[in-house]
This record gives sequence, C-alpha cells and structure tokens, in this order.
Amino acid sequence: MMDKDQALEFLKKAVSLAAGLGYAVSLEGTRYCRTRFANNGIRQVESGTDEVLKIRLYDGKRAAEAATNELSDDAVAQAVKAAGDLLKAAAAD
Repeated sequence: MMDKDQALEFLKKAVSLAAGLGYAVSLEGTRYCRTRFANNGIRQVESGTDEVLKIRLYDGKRAAEAATNELSDDAVAQAVKAAGDLLKAAAAD
C-alpha cells in the first residue's frame, strides 16, 4: 500500500493528465483476508491489498468516470483517456 506522500504524488500525476477539464480523482486502498472452511476446518487463507484509481471528468453538463487498479503511468494515462472519450460521448445531464 502507498503511504500518504506517495498517494499525493500519484494523484498529482493523474490530475496533470486531465487537460483543463473539471475533475475529481480518488485513490482507494483496501486490505482483505479471506478464509475458506470445509469439513469443520480451515482449508484456505488468502490475504492481500488492492488500490483503485477513479477519475471523474466533467465539462459543463456532461460527466464520465473511469477506474483502474493497475497503477502504472501508462494505465493511468489510458484511464484518463477513457474518461475523456466517455465524456465526449456522454449526453448532457
């Protein structure tokens, strides 16, 4: 999981790709632990983390959102582009 400073730098990078549109970005991190039981016993334990970047763009009366849990620079750029493409195709609210 990212710490606070890493998350802030990451969000700044995502915002810089919004290219003059209105935006809202969020970075959500979760930790999970799953236990599978069978025949009165624990059979499997799984744990991990996941981080999801959500990008909402708006322009006047239209809005669109895209999300990615791949946090590479290319994946973030693709998510921002996807939100922009969806915004162009969106009907006015």
